[in-house]
Amino acid sequence: MMKRIDSAAVLLVVALFNCLSAPMTLVAASLEEKYFKTRDNFIRQFSTPSSPEANSDERALSKLEKALSKLEKQLQMIIGPVDVVHFPKRGKINLETLDQDDGGFGQVDGLRFDSEHELLFVTTTGLLNAYLQQHKELPTELGKLAKAEEFYSVALYWDEAVTHFAEVPVRTTNDKSFAYAFLGFMGTGYRAIPAKNPFCLFRKWRSCICSVDRGAKQH
Repeated sequence: MMKRIDSAAVLLVVALFNCLSAPMTLVAASLEEKYFKTRDNFIRQFSTPSSPEANSDERALSKLEKALSKLEKQLQMIIGPVDVVHFPKRGKINLETLDQDDGGFGQVDGLRFDSEHELLFVTTTGLLNAYLQQHKELPTELGKLAKAEEFYSVALYWDEAVTHFAEVPVRTTNDKSFAYAFLGFMGTGYRAIPAKNPFCLFRKWRSCICSVDRGAKQH
């Protein structure tokens, strides 16, 4: 029997952010440009072959952690404060690697906030649009993107597939916001979790937020 969907989890991200003034939007855009430049420089560094000694696992991991930490701080400045009940105040960078040959390379730029059973992913429209321009396989229109199963893998779990099962009716308070929720499967091709994971994609002003309730487990 399918569990009842927790509406609080589905509507978790509604009404999180306020409108930014025009000067703040310009500052955010310039911070995003700085972030892209820093990130791309790191990608070139980590994707360029080096000597075995300089590229030992320990040294490579240390360099990667420092690079991701620097990018994480830039993302925190771009996205700003996120205060959601049951989630940590500071998010972690969503990227796992900067080496083009590593599994998990090419995730969506943003911050992820992990709680015990739920995950919140936050990005900006500028970061998301730049990502979509480089990934032509994904739709750029938000309504279609919200229904694209592959988007949730690159945004949340690069090594797990997400399968859309049934739409969950949600609505926003005005026509300047967007919200879409669905019940889905999440897991590997061999052990997919039953369709009791609510996903939600929400946009308000320049923020784009994705959440998933991971609390349901199969026994």
